[in-house]
Amino acid sequence: MRRDTRGVEGLPLRLLITAAVLALTLPAVASALVTHDLHRTEERIRGEALRVLDGASRLALAGGGRIHLTLDVRSGALTGVEWVRFRALGGTGVAEYQLVGQSPRPVTLNGVPALQFASADGLTLGPGIHTLRLEFLGGAGVVAVSP
Repeated sequence: MRRDTRGVEGLPLRLLITAAVLALTLPAVASALVTHDLHRTEERIRGEALRVLDGASRLALAGGGRIHLTLDVRSGALTGVEWVRFRALGGTGVAEYQLVGQSPRPVTLNGVPALQFASADGLTLGPGIHTLRLEFLGGAGVVAVSP
């Protein structure tokens, strides 16, 4: 077996080049992952809020009834959920949510009746899985929302 030291001399240069390439690409990859998770979490939370508003709209259109919805408002892998809030605003039901480090975002849907809650501030949900009960109150013309 022959002794060749040229490979040992070239090893530090190869390691330096590998480290430089990693140092240049890792921030871009990490940023892309954070952005992807933010959009994915935001779409999921927005979709869950729309499910509640759509359920209230369907109950009002049917003229009565009751439904139970299980909402998944858990945080994403890298994006945290602060809260999701449902409330009545100007005779209609609206929702809004806030992700960690972001400003609150509204969610609206045409044709949603007024929502009624046990609290005057509406219903605020933290991160997690929640079950809501929606019931159309025909005399009042509103949909009662309760956990």
